[in-house]
Amino acid sequence: MKRSMILAGVTLLAVCQTAWSIGFVCCNKGIHCICPPPECCPDCCTCEGHHHTSEAQAARADKYVHELECADCCCDRITAARKLAHRWNGDVCCDPQVEPALIHALLCDPCWEVREAAASALLFQHDNQPPAVVALFVSSKLDHHYLVRAKSGEALDIVLLCRRACFKDLLGDMGKQLLAALAKAGFRPGTANCMFIMDQCAAACGIAAEGAPLPSQQLPAPEQLPPLKKPPK
Repeated sequence: MKRSMILAGVTLLAVCQTAWSIGFVCCNKGIHCICPPPECCPDCCTCEGHHHTSEAQAARADKYVHELECADCCCDRITAARKLAHRWNGDVCCDPQVEPALIHALLCDPCWEVREAAASALLFQHDNQPPAVVALFVSSKLDHHYLVRAKSGEALDIVLLCRRACFKDLLGDMGKQLLAALAKAGFRPGTANCMFIMDQCAAACGIAAEGAPLPSQQLPAPEQLPPLKKPPK
């Protein structure tokens, strides 16, 4: 008897809930108004958060940047890139020499482990400034070592979290034009004049890509010829 009463009560509640919902549907004749979501407004500001600098930090940044650019041993350059992954040793937003050095190492260092460490450093620095984003995009597509491509792609996905709309041109047709121009110009990461080719192709495609300006990596400008002398009459 008690069991039958419980089952009857459950059945009555189910019927009442169905009738209640049908009543509301009938009042609106089955039409539901769906409000469109608000337009996406991404925050495209860079260098957000807490950034601090000091004389000791600037000295450490100069030391590791010099090792990354000038050390002959690949292991020393790897160590320097890993040190620059920590803001304690150099902040891309406070120490202007750190970002160009990491971008140059990512694109032009002949050792793939240095390029991978540079991509990891840009990730841990959370560098979402346009030059770093362009370098990570190119590295994720054109580097000939799959570990460097994977690390650059991972870094690009993380630094562009909720910011992909800020770089929709780079991730769209303009990025395809840049990759095609680089391939046509013979760009290859880890080779000579890579930053010069990168800057020229990026400028031709209307993309702001700033690299590490190294005089030895740039092609010299042609000398002007002296003016022709007129023959005597």
